[in-house]
Amino acid sequence: MKKALLVLGNYLRGDDAAALYLGELVEKQMPEWKVFFGEDTPEDEFFNIKKYKPDILVVADTVIGLDEPSAFIELSGSYNYFFTTHNIPVEILIKMLKEYCPHTLFLGIDVSSENITGISNNLSLTAKQNAKNALEKLQRLEEILIS
Repeated sequence: MKKALLVLGNYLRGDDAAALYLGELVEKQMPEWKVFFGEDTPEDEFFNIKKYKPDILVVADTVIGLDEPSAFIELSGSYNYFFTTHNIPVEILIKMLKEYCPHTLFLGIDVSSENITGISNNLSLTAKQNAKNALEKLQRLEEILIS
Protein backbone atom coordinates (compact mmCIF):
# COMPACT_ATOMS: atom_id res chain seq x y z
CA MET A 1 0.00 0.00 0.00
CA LYS A 2 1.39 3.40 -1.01
CA LYS A 3 0.97 6.04 1.71
CA ALA A 4 1.62 9.75 1.33
CA LEU A 5 1.62 12.80 3.57
CA LEU A 6 1.21 16.35 2.25
CA VAL A 7 2.31 18.92 4.83
CA LEU A 8 1.38 22.59 4.64
CA GLY A 9 2.79 25.63 6.39
CA ASN A 10 5.42 28.32 6.40
CA TYR A 11 8.84 27.93 8.06
CA LEU A 12 9.04 31.69 8.63
CA ARG A 13 5.75 32.01 10.52
CA GLY A 14 6.61 30.27 13.78
CA ASP A 15 4.06 27.64 14.72
CA ASP A 16 2.61 27.61 11.20
CA ALA A 17 5.50 25.23 10.47
CA ALA A 18 4.15 22.54 12.85
CA ALA A 19 2.95 20.34 9.97
CA LEU A 20 6.29 20.79 8.20
CA TYR A 21 7.97 19.60 11.39
CA LEU A 22 5.60 16.61 11.34
CA GLY A 23 6.79 15.90 7.78
CA GLU A 24 10.40 15.85 8.96
CA LEU A 25 9.50 13.46 11.79
CA VAL A 26 7.65 11.15 9.41
CA GLU A 27 10.59 11.06 7.00
CA LYS A 28 12.84 9.90 9.86
CA GLN A 29 10.48 7.56 11.72
CA MET A 30 8.05 6.28 9.07
CA PRO A 31 10.10 5.85 5.88
CA GLU A 32 7.33 3.82 4.25
CA TRP A 33 5.40 7.11 3.91
CA LYS A 34 6.24 9.49 1.06
CA VAL A 35 6.24 13.07 2.34
CA PHE A 36 5.39 16.03 0.11
CA PHE A 37 6.26 19.47 1.48
CA GLY A 38 3.55 21.77 0.12
CA GLU A 39 4.49 24.71 2.36
CA ASP A 40 2.50 27.83 1.29
CA THR A 41 1.55 26.53 -2.16
CA PRO A 42 0.45 22.92 -1.72
CA GLU A 43 -1.03 22.83 -5.21
CA ASP A 44 2.56 22.86 -6.51
CA GLU A 45 2.86 19.26 -5.22
CA PHE A 46 -0.37 17.99 -6.79
CA PHE A 47 1.36 16.75 -9.95
CA ASN A 48 3.95 14.86 -7.89
CA ILE A 49 1.24 13.33 -5.71
CA LYS A 50 -0.80 12.33 -8.74
CA LYS A 51 2.29 10.78 -10.32
CA TYR A 52 3.07 8.86 -7.09
CA LYS A 53 -0.51 7.46 -7.01
CA PRO A 54 -0.90 6.89 -3.25
CA ASP A 55 -3.58 4.54 -1.96
CA ILE A 56 -4.05 6.87 1.01
CA LEU A 57 -3.11 10.51 1.39
CA VAL A 58 -3.07 12.51 4.62
CA VAL A 59 -2.98 16.29 4.38
CA ALA A 60 -1.62 17.94 7.54
CA ASP A 61 -1.86 21.61 8.44
CA THR A 62 -1.99 23.82 11.49
CA VAL A 63 -5.35 24.74 12.93
CA ILE A 64 -6.16 27.46 15.44
CA GLY A 65 -8.77 26.57 18.06
CA LEU A 66 -8.79 22.79 17.85
CA ASP A 67 -10.02 21.13 21.06
CA GLU A 68 -7.12 18.66 21.13
CA PRO A 69 -3.40 18.72 20.17
CA SER A 70 -4.09 17.03 16.83
CA ALA A 71 -7.03 15.29 15.19
CA PHE A 72 -8.29 13.79 11.98
CA ILE A 73 -11.02 16.21 10.94
CA GLU A 74 -13.96 15.74 8.61
CA LEU A 75 -14.17 18.94 6.58
CA SER A 76 -17.88 19.55 6.32
CA GLY A 77 -17.98 23.31 6.01
CA SER A 78 -19.25 23.95 9.55
CA TYR A 79 -16.52 24.13 12.16
CA ASN A 80 -15.28 26.31 14.99
CA TYR A 81 -11.60 26.43 14.13
CA PHE A 82 -9.48 28.42 11.73
CA PHE A 83 -7.03 27.28 9.07
CA THR A 84 -3.88 29.34 8.55
CA THR A 85 -1.68 30.53 5.62
CA HIS A 86 -2.19 29.36 1.98
CA ASN A 87 -4.59 31.01 -0.44
CA ILE A 88 -6.75 28.02 -1.32
CA PRO A 89 -8.97 26.78 1.53
CA VAL A 90 -8.12 23.30 2.76
CA GLU A 91 -11.61 22.02 1.93
CA ILE A 92 -11.03 22.85 -1.74
CA LEU A 93 -7.53 21.33 -1.69
CA ILE A 94 -8.93 18.11 -0.26
CA LYS A 95 -11.74 18.03 -2.83
CA MET A 96 -9.20 18.44 -5.65
CA LEU A 97 -6.92 15.74 -4.22
CA LYS A 98 -9.80 13.29 -3.81
CA GLU A 99 -10.26 13.35 -7.58
CA TYR A 100 -7.20 11.13 -7.93
CA CYS A 101 -6.79 9.82 -4.38
CA PRO A 102 -10.27 9.05 -2.96
CA HIS A 103 -8.81 8.04 0.41
CA THR A 104 -7.65 11.51 1.45
CA LEU A 105 -7.80 12.53 5.13
CA PHE A 106 -7.12 15.82 6.88
CA LEU A 107 -4.98 15.91 10.04
CA GLY A 108 -5.13 19.18 11.95
CA ILE A 109 -2.41 20.26 14.38
CA ASP A 110 -3.51 22.79 17.00
CA VAL A 111 -1.42 25.93 17.40
CA SER A 112 -1.84 29.28 19.10
CA SER A 113 -2.48 32.32 16.94
CA GLU A 114 0.11 34.20 19.00
CA ASN A 115 3.09 32.48 17.39
CA ILE A 116 2.12 32.68 13.72
CA THR A 117 2.11 36.42 13.25
CA GLY A 118 5.19 38.24 12.09
CA ILE A 119 8.39 36.60 10.93
CA SER A 120 9.89 33.92 13.13
CA ASN A 121 11.53 30.59 12.38
CA ASN A 122 11.04 29.37 15.96
CA LEU A 123 8.55 26.59 16.56
CA SER A 124 7.14 26.70 20.09
CA LEU A 125 7.50 23.70 22.40
CA THR A 126 3.70 23.29 22.33
CA ALA A 127 3.63 23.18 18.52
CA LYS A 128 6.46 20.62 18.52
CA GLN A 129 4.60 18.48 21.05
CA ASN A 130 1.35 18.75 19.08
CA ALA A 131 3.23 17.68 15.92
CA LYS A 132 4.58 14.68 17.84
CA ASN A 133 1.01 13.91 18.89
CA ALA A 134 0.04 14.03 15.19
CA LEU A 135 2.89 11.59 14.46
CA GLU A 136 1.37 9.19 17.00
CA LYS A 137 -2.00 9.52 15.24
CA LEU A 138 -0.33 8.65 11.94
CA GLN A 139 1.36 5.65 13.56
CA ARG A 140 -2.03 4.45 14.85
CA LEU A 141 -3.48 4.92 11.37
CA GLU A 142 -0.58 2.85 10.03
CA GLU A 143 -1.46 0.06 12.46
CA ILE A 144 -5.07 0.11 11.26
CA LEU A 145 -4.01 0.01 7.62
CA ILE A 146 -1.74 -2.96 8.24
CA SER A 147 -4.35 -5.03 10.07
